[in-house]
Amino acid sequence: MNPLQLNTQTQLTNLGEELNVPFLKLLGVRFLSAEMGKGEILLALKPEHTNT
Repeated sequence: MNPLQLNTQTQLTNLGEELNVPFLKLLGVRFLSAEMGKGEILLALKPEHTNT
């Protein structure tokens, strides 16, 4: 893996807050923000997220 990709992946993993939902934890979904009627999450795509 390219060192730049690894660094970016590490930064994304540390961004936001982990959600206490087992399936979302498995996917790596992170909570960024929420306000009335609007929410923002982060999903750093990994090879295991792709479809064969």
